[in-house]
Amino acid sequence: MSKKPANHVINHNTATLIVGDVRGIEKHSKAKRSMGRHGRQQLSQWSRGPQEQYLNEKTNLEIQPLNESYSSQTCPACLRRKRPSGRHYRCESPICGFSCHRDALGAINILQKAIYAECSPIGLDTTILVTYLRAEKHWSLNQRKTHQKVQCPKARARSSAQNRALSEISQTSKPKLANSSTSTNSLVPDQSVAVA
Repeated sequence: MSKKPANHVINHNTATLIVGDVRGIEKHSKAKRSMGRHGRQQLSQWSRGPQEQYLNEKTNLEIQPLNESYSSQTCPACLRRKRPSGRHYRCESPICGFSCHRDALGAINILQKAIYAECSPIGLDTTILVTYLRAEKHWSLNQRKTHQKVQCPKARARSSAQNRALSEISQTSKPKLANSSTSTNSLVPDQSVAVA
């Protein structure tokens, strides 16, 4: 999980590693905009601490958390705040007209806070380069083979368990042989029938 960011940090000779401080984010998940049960569960199971520890070990850099409040809502050119709708941020100011992806906007503002201790305006002619370090959208051939090795035995075990359960059900629904103490070897159904 932390391999791509660690390699990126090492390849670019980074001196300081700053991450958004998201401690306590779980507490705000039941605020005005409810996330739903599934979203809250994913958020509470997020392994943020181990990821930061692995990144620290791999890069030998101390991780400095920085408050990321309003980082994806503040225009870095004119410092106006606007909640972005969707994944893209567009400044409302007709003079500014700044436009950027919301994640890149957050990264720019966190960088400005790290350098200047607050958001400071950047020039409109500033070039913004974004490098995405996300997981692959589609699995590579190796990932697919590895996943298949893990999933196939589970599927076989599950299907054989289902087959056993079905065979047990079918065996109980079949008529049983009568006891040898009875006069004939005829088939007797499971349910007893009262004769009047």
